[in-house]
Amino acid sequence: MCRLRRGVLWSVLIFASVGSEAWGSTDYIISVRRSGSIEFIEPATLRTVRTITVNIPSTSAGLNGVFANPDRHTIYVEGPIGTNSVSPNGCCCLYSIDLATLQTKMAAGIWGTRSRGGFVSTGPTLMQPVSATAASVTERYGVDRWQSSPDGRWWFSLSHGPAVDLYDAARGEITRSFATGLNESWWSRGTWLGNRFYVYATHDGSGRLWILAPESTQFGNAIPVPQPDQVPGCSHETPTDITAIGDRLLMYEIFGSKIDRRERCDDTPGGAWIMEPATGQLTRLVASTLHFWQLVPNRSGSEVYGITSEVPNRQAPAYLVRIDGHSGNVLQSRLLDSDYWWIAFAALEVIPSGNAPVSLTADGGH
Repeated sequence: MCRLRRGVLWSVLIFASVGSEAWGSTDYIISVRRSGSIEFIEPATLRTVRTITVNIPSTSAGLNGVFANPDRHTIYVEGPIGTNSVSPNGCCCLYSIDLATLQTKMAAGIWGTRSRGGFVSTGPTLMQPVSATAASVTERYGVDRWQSSPDGRWWFSLSHGPAVDLYDAARGEITRSFATGLNESWWSRGTWLGNRFYVYATHDGSGRLWILAPESTQFGNAIPVPQPDQVPGCSHETPTDITAIGDRLLMYEIFGSKIDRRERCDDTPGGAWIMEPATGQLTRLVASTLHFWQLVPNRSGSEVYGITSEVPNRQAPAYLVRIDGHSGNVLQSRLLDSDYWWIAFAALEVIPSGNAPVSLTADGGH
């Protein structure tokens, strides 16, 4: 799937002066919305400083995610599959955009295809292509994404269950694979914090945390994690996520998905929990009145940026919020238009500018 002819995929207009602007790297929140807008936002003010408007068919899946390459001049967006597919408006292939030239090509196929294994995550919303040597190992069916340690030496892939593969980038091979023995109904998420990989899994109202190191050969004993704010008579099967902020973890329920429990449960609590990594204890609830679709920290973990889901249907007004990573206080918020939104945080050396139309092209191949 996602084989695209060389040619125009979407037409794009850039609003500003012609060309691109470059300087020493600057931090940005990059947001995309399903209807076809990519915005570059100042983290300190939540003010949009540049916008790329992507003209995509209204009947298509639209844009469905954004990531940044640590090279500081490339971003990736999830977009419609392509014109020669049996479902051309479906979701989603991965497209790269060079911010200096606005040249675009298809970087990978749909989730679950081998081409997705050709990338490794180097942060919550950062990813980069792997080397040809690594691709021969990591491009395996069913593995969507590898997560790199901060020093780039070790990668973990994580699947539900949970189960992991450990890749040694120096040796160029998968050195170990092991699983918990639990079934795939356990919803699993993982994140690096320092030189440890934290795996958090939930099922039927129960939560567990495992701490893995590059030398780990098994999951070992799970740390029980309390499941907060259960609603009487409401299903416990709720998607959750974790991310690292400073020296701690942040755990939150994902609202706005297809299984958002607000559709069937009244008074569903929101917020995010600070979790102590060594014990799994939830020490403090922050932003308790907000229901988050996504939370992304800045590079130091001193601040966290979130997209809220105000109602179960995310195609409704939402907020972009800025949260202090230490106190948990909401520092600033910005009302967003009715749409589906995603964000990434990245340091960029260049952002696009221009008022002439630019074509995004698919450069064949997957």
